Amino acid sequence: MYKFLVSKGQTVALLVGLGVVAIFLISAFTGLSSEGYDTSTDLNKLPDEAKAEIFKIFNPAVYLTVAMIAIAFILAFVVFGVANIIKFPKSSMKALIGIGVLVVILVILYSMNAGEYADGTKMAELIDFYKLKPGLVKMIGGGITAAVILALGAVVIGALFEIKNAVT
Repeated sequence: MYKFLVSKGQTVALLVGLGVVAIFLISAFTGLSSEGYDTSTDLNKLPDEAKAEIFKIFNPAVYLTVAMIAIAFILAFVVFGVANIIKFPKSSMKALIGIGVLVVILVILYSMNAGEYADGTKMAELIDFYKLKPGLVKMIGGGITAAVILALGAVVIGALFEIKNAVT
């Protein structure tokens, strides 16, 4: 399987992607015509009831795209990642330590986030509007904080290495 993917993997990925695009276009055009619309119809100007029905024609493409992402994730990280860790445990140690540090950072930031906002604030309105649970709010807040901290850390480390390269 590995040799096949190395030699023909890009071709297979391209053909599967083209297949998904073809399925999307076929479902969109046939769905539009079966509902009495043509490709020049501005779907955003339709009433809400019509939008709910007409946008169902895009579902096959969305489902296929999600399935392809799930398959790619499973193959890339689970199957090939575990196989690589088993084959090369010493060289995989740095990656495992990095993943462990990232998980620790995320858990710390999740536990530090309050998950509650004062009434009357825009965040409180959004939480009520989307009916978000406190655990999910904590996860979102911790994830945003982690992303900002890690991005700033990457910028600082990149700047330090550039300064080091300029000096040496």
